[in-house]
Formats: sequence, C-alpha cells, structure tokens
Amino acid sequence: MTRYHPISVALHWIAAILTILALVAGTVLLDGTPNSDPNKIDGLQGHMTIGIIVLGLMVLRLVTRFVTTAPPHADIGNALVNRLGALGLVWFGHFDVPVGPWPRDPSESV
Repeated sequence: MTRYHPISVALHWIAAILTILALVAGTVLLDGTPNSDPNKIDGLQGHMTIGIIVLGLMVLRLVTRFVTTAPPHADIGNALVNRLGALGLVWFGHFDVPVGPWPRDPSESV
C-alpha cells in the first residue's frame, strides 16, 4: 500500500479547508470588529462552530486511521523529523488548536 485510504484523504482536506476558513474568520473578519459591536458574537459563534466541526473531523480521521491500513512512514532524510513524525507529533497540534483556548480566564473580554 502506498497511499492513505480515500476517506482519510477526504477528511484531511475538508479539515484543512475549514481550518483555513476559521483562521481567516478569526483574524481578518473578527480582528477589526470592536468588542462592543453586538455582531461580533455571531462571528465568534461561527468561528467556534467551524473549530468544533474540525475537531469532530479530526476524531473521525483518527478513528479511520486505526481501522484502515496506512502506508509506511516516509523517510525525508532527517532522522529527527522522521522520529517526530513517527511519534505522531502532528496530532498534538491538531488537537491543541481547538482545545487549547478553553481553559482561559473567564474574566477576559471577548
């Protein structure tokens, strides 16, 4: 086997596109909106909804990864990067992005 399962590939690209959409919504659209603007809440809810959908897609992708076979790890010629990839360090980043902001101080303004 030299390729990932098509479902894994589809979940990957859907999550990637939604992640870019959430980043654009969070920076370009919401950054310029003052906190006193009542419409900012709608934008924040949309941004968070996209993030939760991405988290769900990542969980589905992880489940798909365990129930299907995967190709062997790629060797890119750098032992450290090969090892970090084999450890699944990328998964930490995927789950840290949507989960990381939750334990914030509730007194912070939105």
